[in-house]
Amino acid sequence: MRDYLDTLHPEVDHSNWKIQLKPSSDELADRIRKSREASVSAQKAQEQAAKETRAVLEMILAADITTNDAAALLGISSGRVSQLKKDSKRRAMEKSAQ
Repeated sequence: MRDYLDTLHPEVDHSNWKIQLKPSSDELADRIRKSREASVSAQKAQEQAAKETRAVLEMILAADITTNDAAALLGISSGRVSQLKKDSKRRAMEKSAQ
C-alpha cells in the first residue's frame, strides 16, 4: 500500500503512515477470519502429526523394521526416515547428557 501511495505522491513520506485495511463486506471479513482460523488449525494438526510420526517411527525402529519398510508404512521417503532417526538419536543423547 505504501509503495502505491509513494507512486501516486512521491513527494510525500508515507513511511510513518498507519494504514488499516478493512474488508469491503462482513461476508468477506468472516471468510478471512475463517481462513486464518483454518490455517492455524492446520498448523497445529501438522505439528501433532509430526510428533506422532516421530513416536511411531521410534516404535517401528525398535521392532527392527528396515528404513525402507518404515518409510513405506509411514508414507514418507526413506530419506525422511533417516533424518528422523538422526534427530531421534540426537535428542536421546541430549537427554542423557542432562
